[in-house]
Amino acid sequence: MNEPLQPDTAQPLQAGDARRGALFGLAVVLGACAFSFGFTSFLHAKEAVLAIVLLVVSLVWIHDRRSPWPAIRAFAPLWLLLIFSVAIHVGFGVAQVPAFTLETCARFATVLLLTAYAFDFIGGSVARGRFVVAPIFASALLVALLSLLQYAGLAEWLLPAFPEYGQRAYSVFGNQGLSAGYIAMSAPLALAWYCAGGKRARWALLALIILLAALLVSGSRSAWLAATIGALVVVPLRRITPRRGLLLCGLSVMTVAIVTIAAPDATLRRLTASFSTSDAGYNARLWYWGAASRMLRGAPLAGLGPGNFQYWSPSYQGRVLQSEHGHESYRNEIHTLHAHSDPLELATETGVIGLALMVWMFLRLRKGRGAEWGGLAAYFTFGALNTTLHSAPHMLAALLFACVLLKRGPPRSPDSSAAPTDSAWPSIWAPAVGALGLFMFTFWAVLVPSYRLSSARAAYEADDPAAEGLYVQAARAPWPAYEAAEEWAVALFEQNRVAEIEEFVQHAARGRDTWTVHYLSGALAGYRDDPDAALEAYRASLRRWPEFLPAWSAALDLAPQDERSALLSEAGKWLSPEQLAELQERTSRVK
Repeated sequence: MNEPLQPDTAQPLQAGDARRGALFGLAVVLGACAFSFGFTSFLHAKEAVLAIVLLVVSLVWIHDRRSPWPAIRAFAPLWLLLIFSVAIHVGFGVAQVPAFTLETCARFATVLLLTAYAFDFIGGSVARGRFVVAPIFASALLVALLSLLQYAGLAEWLLPAFPEYGQRAYSVFGNQGLSAGYIAMSAPLALAWYCAGGKRARWALLALIILLAALLVSGSRSAWLAATIGALVVVPLRRITPRRGLLLCGLSVMTVAIVTIAAPDATLRRLTASFSTSDAGYNARLWYWGAASRMLRGAPLAGLGPGNFQYWSPSYQGRVLQSEHGHESYRNEIHTLHAHSDPLELATETGVIGLALMVWMFLRLRKGRGAEWGGLAAYFTFGALNTTLHSAPHMLAALLFACVLLKRGPPRSPDSSAAPTDSAWPSIWAPAVGALGLFMFTFWAVLVPSYRLSSARAAYEADDPAAEGLYVQAARAPWPAYEAAEEWAVALFEQNRVAEIEEFVQHAARGRDTWTVHYLSGALAGYRDDPDAALEAYRASLRRWPEFLPAWSAALDLAPQDERSALLSEAGKWLSPEQLAELQERTSRVK
């Protein structure tokens, strides 16, 4: 099952290898660099590309009578994690929102099946291994170049600036942290190739300088740390001459100095603010991790279900704030969709079982050798402080590194996957059927809803009369569109059309536990003359976002006279003196 990579003379490239290798290169490069403002997330465009390429790859494998089944066995722990997630969290109804679990599992299955085909393609050839590693490096270099051009204001035609967003180098991932994390995974490869010497050393050094500059302007300290850890892993694997080492150090120091002078906010000030009270990234993570740890304690064995962190996060973030000294914690009104830590998110969503399967997969890699360990080390480091599990390109790059490392391990059994196989047709067709199913599901459950919601938002912001029809269409889609329903309910409420929000509030509540949904539920209950239900909904809203003044006002209006003093006292912990004075004045007027 696991044949070590051999010199190219032992396993030369075969007919069709260039075609198959080009497909994987296309998957990696376009999967990382594709983006579209027509979706609610740049990541959705990347998932579309990977779903299409996976379908094409599966058809090529059918044509060549090849089966990726042995390769699927190589990643057995991850396939078991996928089966476990669907069977337990969807089949037995453990997940609060099964739709989120299915969307998350479909993304993971797409990447995992594409990895299985890549593993089968590599076989035992070094040359074929380069077909999947080199595109990762090339795509990271392209992401880095676009980040630098965007930061310099030279890519407005492609990646326009949004002053309200506040990220000058969001690049093709729509987030400069994610972009930097992807770049960090390839920096160790460039270092390894430079240390190895040869004709490509000078180009590897140039690429390394570009990657370093892009990492610096991103302002992502976790990506800086990830690249550093990855480099430390790689350096012992490669010998470097003193001359080459001095050149590397000199150019690196020069790059850091130039970028720091040119972009002090993204570099020096970002670094000096670390761990201070003004460090929003650090303090927000403490809040998120506190919520995640409470989730884990509530479902330690099997977790809450893949993708379901986003449903529970408003409630658990609120619990952190309601705990002792919680009012001193960093907070904002935007509930996080992710734990900002892959291990924590994996634990909360799949429990101890999921963590055990991941550890098993990691142990299968332990005997592999190569610079790819540097890329994996960077991935794991970045993932420990961020969430990459929702980004298909990050997962794909990590799994392709794992492919090569598995192939460099000791042999376990003969592997004939490098040549056409006479396997039974079910083993050839079954993965292709799975690829077709993933392709159809991705477009139906992810891309179409994302496009519709993005179109509705654009029309609403432009005051286009068509916005109402677009929002209603998005909210009533066959696949649950909870976010669209919530947004349209808010829009109706702001237009004083409370009588029309019931359908959308009820739909949104099935997949959104936000303070907004509870506040709208309170408004709807008040419209129906149900003060008890309205008061409870307003209190639920405040438990998730205690600085929301309208909810305090509505709750005080409905609370019994003998409870208002306690409510005002509680409000004083969260509101500014001006807001509290306004609230007290309003309360004094209410009989």
